[in-house]
Amino acid sequence: MALDYKDEGLTPTLRSENALTEKGDSLTSSLNFDSTYERGVINTTQIRDAAIKTAKIGAAQITTALIANAAITNAKINDFNFNQGTGGTLTLGGTLNGNGLMSVLNNTGGTVVSLSSSGITVTNGSITIQNSSGSNVIDANGLVSTTNFVSNSVTGNLLATTGTGYSDVVGGSVSIVLTRNTKVFFTYSSSMNNVGVASGYTNTLSLNVGGTDEAGPVVVGAGHDSGTGGILAYTQGASSIQTLGSGTTVVKLIGKTSNAGGEARFNQPTLSYMVLGN
Repeated sequence: MALDYKDEGLTPTLRSENALTEKGDSLTSSLNFDSTYERGVINTTQIRDAAIKTAKIGAAQITTALIANAAITNAKINDFNFNQGTGGTLTLGGTLNGNGLMSVLNNTGGTVVSLSSSGITVTNGSITIQNSSGSNVIDANGLVSTTNFVSNSVTGNLLATTGTGYSDVVGGSVSIVLTRNTKVFFTYSSSMNNVGVASGYTNTLSLNVGGTDEAGPVVVGAGHDSGTGGILAYTQGASSIQTLGSGTTVVKLIGKTSNAGGEARFNQPTLSYMVLGN
């Protein structure tokens, strides 16, 4: 039985009956052409502008493998939500992009914070900076003095000594804990007198900082005992700025006399300090 190629849509020369070469001078409409040759194929000409909505795209169907590198340009981005961005490094500006700028606006459109190549500018707002313990170092009113300038004061016991070498004032010491090298302002004073020597003596008050005597200026006072029981007392003091290292530093009041024949007395010796920036 002979094969009828016509049943297969072929000509005796085995060409498709729908091939253009078999049409001769006849015409084929674009509708018939598209229907015949592009059946099952969707070209851009068959898609209206803005016809593909999100409802027509399955969840997670567009993967990175289907997006060419650098294919999404600024012109293709309508709105970017920063809630979708996490991690990484945010770079604004640069050699080719010029000076970067980040602005934070309030609900009326006014700029509150501007981060530019000139620095940070806060307009009608405030900056709050906390230290590692969670205490405010800077708030809306400026520097928080109780955090930045920690201070303390102690009054020691009466020091009565006949020694010409320094003795510690009991109760007249402080321990200062710092996290880095810091300047600390000290003031110290005492009411001083001498018992048993009429004249020719001096009493000396100073600081011992971390084991070093006379770390600060000495307070030298000269006075006398009237010899009749009426003791002349005088109060003198000094101040000093010391640079203390990180860790704990013990600072003590110390006193001595220049004449071992009498008793030097340091009454109500007081030591105060203030950390100059914490």
